[in-house]
Amino acid sequence: MSDHDARERVLSAALALFAARGFGSTSVRDVARAAGVTNPTLYYHFGNKECLYLEAIAGASARFTERIEAAVSGAATFDDKLIAYVEAQLSYVREFPAEARLLAYANHGPLQGDPSVDLMSHHLRSSQVVLEMVAQGKGEGRVRPEVRDEDVMMLLTGSALVAGFALLAGYPMPADYPERVRDTMLRGIGAETPSNPTGSGRAGAGPSEG
Repeated sequence: MSDHDARERVLSAALALFAARGFGSTSVRDVARAAGVTNPTLYYHFGNKECLYLEAIAGASARFTERIEAAVSGAATFDDKLIAYVEAQLSYVREFPAEARLLAYANHGPLQGDPSVDLMSHHLRSSQVVLEMVAQGKGEGRVRPEVRDEDVMMLLTGSALVAGFALLAGYPMPADYPERVRDTMLRGIGAETPSNPTGSGRAGAGPSEG
């Protein structure tokens, strides 16, 4: 086995174990055994368990961000970019579930004693993708000028993130989910005329007095 192959096997095994058990419940021996290498080989490539954990997360985060950037840059219009953004996140979860679980754990569920993980640079790259999308949408007349960029970012990233969590939990997402996100964002969820069963001009107002 070449050094490169051994290193990749260790990273792959570490991703799966850290995602399934967390940092504290995964030992170097567990990773080495799963990778089919010796403990000294693991230490040679990564130094210690903490360095291995951080590198596994860094690699997963970079792959995720690059997947988003490539998908969005390959779409022409704002509408297409909305769909591409959501599709890229869901395809990443489907293709690399262990990496997705590890990123979810690092972002939302680290335990006391776990190594500190700085994912801000990757978050900033992903955020920049959305901000550039919003700017294009405003330029195309698809997003109203007064809409705040950060509001669009929260709506879009939240829609994709929750769908990714659903996939990890075993709930299949509809094939047209990306299109539904696009349509909901662009059309909004408010009714043109608020429902008013009393017929008055104010919600909840009583009958008019003669």
